[in-house]
Amino acid sequence: MSGRAVAKGWAPTFIGYLMQGLGRFAASSEFFADMLLAPMEATNFRIQTSPT
Repeated sequence: MSGRAVAKGWAPTFIGYLMQGLGRFAASSEFFADMLLAPMEATNFRIQTSPT
């Protein structure tokens, strides 16, 4: 492999790995945020819809 090929291919490879990592991080953070916020949202819904 020549130096020119390495110099030419590093940017697309870097961008691809960056996008993959961001996608994985976003998916996992969304999942954990939903799991932590679901009970609070349910409580909020009950408070707002209670007849008192």
